[in-house]
Amino acid sequence: MLSLIGLTISLSFNIENESDDAFRKLKLLRLKALKLNVIGRLYEWDLTGIVDCNKTKIKYLGIAKTSQNKNYKILTSFFVQGNSCRGTSRIVIYDTSNN
Repeated sequence: MLSLIGLTISLSFNIENESDDAFRKLKLLRLKALKLNVIGRLYEWDLTGIVDCNKTKIKYLGIAKTSQNKNYKILTSFFVQGNSCRGTSRIVIYDTSNN
């Protein structure tokens, strides 16, 4: 029972185990948007290949500076995976080294 609870908690915090290949592509697309460094630009990719399906979208919002003078890069991500054509939205925060 305890191991089942641990597994459930582990999977809750790392949903990306579902499809490593798709999430690897998403991470590469996020890094591409960060490297292009165009604030406010919306990038779209069709990762499903299905006509009239939502597309994966990433938008680089820029750099946020904290009160401790740390800088973080902020972007939004709408990721569409599989045949449902529905996606998951996230706000993603990177450090200045894109980690």
